[in-house]
Amino acid sequence: MGDLWFEVVSDFWPHGKISDAYGVLRSDGTADRAIIIIDKAGVVQFTHVEDIDVRPELGMIIQALEQIHSRRSP
Repeated sequence: MGDLWFEVVSDFWPHGKISDAYGVLRSDGTADRAIIIIDKAGVVQFTHVEDIDVRPELGMIIQALEQIHSRRSP
């Protein structure tokens, strides 16, 4: 995915451990499309879940990251 400064996880059957832990793994082994932003302290800061066939708007993700950053800035 290029030179990202953060980790991206793609988790699916037969693994699915992370998807299951966050409640987005379906019984058929597929997962809903979930955007979960976790800060460096391990705290979930943002969650957005869609059907697997729906691609989230990039603008929504950028806005969420900006809001998280502004809350953390002094």
